[in-house]
Amino acid sequence: DLPNDLCRILVLDGRPDYVSNYQRYRHETRPHSTAIQRERAQRMEQGMGRAVRGSGDYCIVFIIGTNLVDEISEDRKRRFFSPEIQKQIEIGLQISDQMRKSFATNKVNSDLNNLIEQCLDPAMRDKGWKQFYKKEMSKIENTFGELTLLDVFVDELAAEEAFRNHQFDDAVKHLDRIISKQDPNGVGRSTLGWYKQLKASMYYEVDRQVAMKIQQSAFTDNNNLFRPEIGVKYKATKFRKSRSKNIEKFILQFENLTAMKIKVSTILSRLVFGASASEFEAAMAGLGEMLGFESEMPDKKLGYGPDNLWQLSKRVFWIFECKNEVVVDRGISKREVGQLTNHVAWFNHNYEDVTCMPIFIHPADSFEKGVFCDEDIWVLGATGMKNLRNNVDGFFKSINSQETPPTTFQIDDLLEAYKLDLDSLQSIYLKKMIKNR
Repeated sequence: DLPNDLCRILVLDGRPDYVSNYQRYRHETRPHSTAIQRERAQRMEQGMGRAVRGSGDYCIVFIIGTNLVDEISEDRKRRFFSPEIQKQIEIGLQISDQMRKSFATNKVNSDLNNLIEQCLDPAMRDKGWKQFYKKEMSKIENTFGELTLLDVFVDELAAEEAFRNHQFDDAVKHLDRIISKQDPNGVGRSTLGWYKQLKASMYYEVDRQVAMKIQQSAFTDNNNLFRPEIGVKYKATKFRKSRSKNIEKFILQFENLTAMKIKVSTILSRLVFGASASEFEAAMAGLGEMLGFESEMPDKKLGYGPDNLWQLSKRVFWIFECKNEVVVDRGISKREVGQLTNHVAWFNHNYEDVTCMPIFIHPADSFEKGVFCDEDIWVLGATGMKNLRNNVDGFFKSINSQETPPTTFQIDDLLEAYKLDLDSLQSIYLKKMIKNR
């Protein structure tokens, strides 16, 4: 604890690391579940509370880092905090809105410094501000925790205790009760899959064949879970809407443009050479969605196939082999070429009357000596990736600067202006590999 003058400025920079592999797994497999979001909010709130230890104590809290700021960017996420913290965040947002005019006159730093001094300097602490704060905090209404969630926790604990006591039928009954309460649509589907997987793991002691079928159903609901050994089939993606319609849908899923900006920044920050393969491939899937394409990760779902697949139009696909962790001191190897050509064969097996462009994401732009390939292959290298990131960032910043979401016609114009139309994507960011002779 850091009461009074021990701490007057507290900086929370990024989401805390996970304390165990199991906690990491829970958060990564069902990040949008109510239980996980409440857990993240609780950890964040505990951190904020370290410096304010009484009614007369005060402190400035800076929240930075895209993954942490994202937790307070929308009402649907802020609802997981206590009513007191929700109100304090609401006050902070009101102050931020008042300061936005400073951005236009480049006075934001001086205004922010003045605000900090007004908060910390006893001679400058404004009585009117204290009255405003007390008035706003008095509006808080006492609320009770979500009983549905508490019921889930009770059943989950009972299932674990029954399983430990080898009462497998009772354990499954408790899990079935949880499963029956889950929403099979939208973000709730990932949580439904989680509890099916838990049921499969407990049922494994009774009937392994039935357990495997339950796990197949769990994996269908949530591809982040353990992939069953058999029964996973690939279903070819279908072209549903135009790019501009898909981008419009992406924009409108957020409560405000700030939340969209945070999402875009988070994805783009992971599209760098040297990032972990899993984060990079997930970011590539997110980038495809942001650009209005049908976007998949076949290798993650099936255990084979390309790392990423984008459907650019009704008959044009891009397939990616991501080698962002490779060092620069060598060319593209025979083994890597074999992987990508195998992905082309996989694609041709699953799709008819369409074309695909096989693309390496690789720091090298040439083959190693002795590597030969009949396929035309393209590479998205470090420079191309940097330029693509910058233009995608500019595209969404332009959208963010508008007072209202853009129309589909405006989206098409912006795509062309930021060189994100289909022709530019191929000609500007990709390099066709020169074959060895």
